Amino acid sequence: MTRNFSDQTSWSTGAGIGPVPSGTLSFGECIARITADTALPRDRRRDMISGLARVAEVLNRHPDAVPVHVPWLQPRLEELRPKALRITAKTWANILSNMKAALAHLGCIESGTKPVAALSPSWAANWRALRQSAESGLVPGLWGFVAYLDDRAVAPENVGAEHLTNYLALVTTRSLRKHPVDVVRRARTAWNRAAELVPGWPTQKLEPIASDRVYRLPDSEFSGQFIAEVDTLIYSLAKPDPLAAGMLQRAMRPDTVKARRGQFTRFAAVLVHAGLPVERIEGLRDLVFPANLELGFRWLLQRSNNVKTPGISNMAVALRVLVRHHTTLSDEERTRAEDLCSKLILQRTDGLTEKNRKRLMPFNDAGLTDAFLSLAQELWTTAKACRNPAARALQRETAIAIEMLTFCPIRRKNLTEIHVERDLQRHGPGNVVLNLQADQTKTGRAISFVLRITWWDGSTHTCANGRACCARPG
Repeated sequence: MTRNFSDQTSWSTGAGIGPVPSGTLSFGECIARITADTALPRDRRRDMISGLARVAEVLNRHPDAVPVHVPWLQPRLEELRPKALRITAKTWANILSNMKAALAHLGCIESGTKPVAALSPSWAANWRALRQSAESGLVPGLWGFVAYLDDRAVAPENVGAEHLTNYLALVTTRSLRKHPVDVVRRARTAWNRAAELVPGWPTQKLEPIASDRVYRLPDSEFSGQFIAEVDTLIYSLAKPDPLAAGMLQRAMRPDTVKARRGQFTRFAAVLVHAGLPVERIEGLRDLVFPANLELGFRWLLQRSNNVKTPGISNMAVALRVLVRHHTTLSDEERTRAEDLCSKLILQRTDGLTEKNRKRLMPFNDAGLTDAFLSLAQELWTTAKACRNPAARALQRETAIAIEMLTFCPIRRKNLTEIHVERDLQRHGPGNVVLNLQADQTKTGRAISFVLRITWWDGSTHTCANGRACCARPG
């Protein structure tokens, strides 16, 4: 027995996404309709039904419990890792292709298979000009958008930002393509490049979609006094005076200092966009004056549909530091400003985040865990078959990097900056010690790990590009 989701309107699709609409079809009903469609060849019916059934199986749901609702389905498909389920990439691609063909056949999603020969004459001429130009690499990013425009009889010279917004809505709700926003960004970038470089292509440029519109203003828009005050604070954070009252005892890292400056100037731009005259921003105090602070925060929340995002939270953290340590406010103003910032700061997660829990879940499979733990040695061993010395050395470097990251909790920056003479100490075959000094770590503490990599003795040789590689020749 199949059913639709008319009684499932309370099912949430995730954060920021509404419930499954009433009357939404389920995979089970799609299978029933395709089974009854005798106009389809028997083999095609079999493949479509198989695709729907296999996707439901991978999602660990009965076909009746899988709604044909793109905002529900697409994020779940994106999270799947076929190799973790022992499905090859080719097989998974075939499964998805059959499922999408079934849904497109029933009109649930856009087919996305329009042939170039079906383009209208005006679009066909532009498309030929693009394919024959030096910018033919733009074809993959533009094809979906061009097909969308042609299907809706939009003439090339009439394309505008509203069509890009509508295309985003279609990709988000009627397509199962990964990362819909990125798809539209690539289409816009490709369009604007074609408008600039391809003869005959429409010359109008497309504005960014709403979520991509940059609100930062150049420093020249603000008073010299404000920028000077920001730079003075940033310098004191990068090179604190150890004898100054209230100063940091340790300098902030360059990346943190750069981020802080960006946060302060961006919030100043937020205030301008929110309606505060730019001439009223004379110093850092104007950023955190309670009325201004609330004005800016409300503008940011409106932009994010009243969702407290990590970006807004990080901005609030930086501004709270200003309130507490670097601006002069009355006790009442300081209390109010701190309260506003605290309301937008996301709480720290106890333990692993949901994202990390999902990423680590496949390691509950003992077989997969064993395969991962032996991956580095397998790469090292199979590198012998590489005839190119540089490729062989790079594969062995990859093997060592995987092994180090598996057993040593170090940051990627530390990994990429390891110097084999300075940071690795060898104490016999299979006994290598990794030593990182205090000035190399983010925490400012020296750390060391014993690398018991029995298949590597820590020896090095020179790679084709002239640098030392953690691999033996041969």
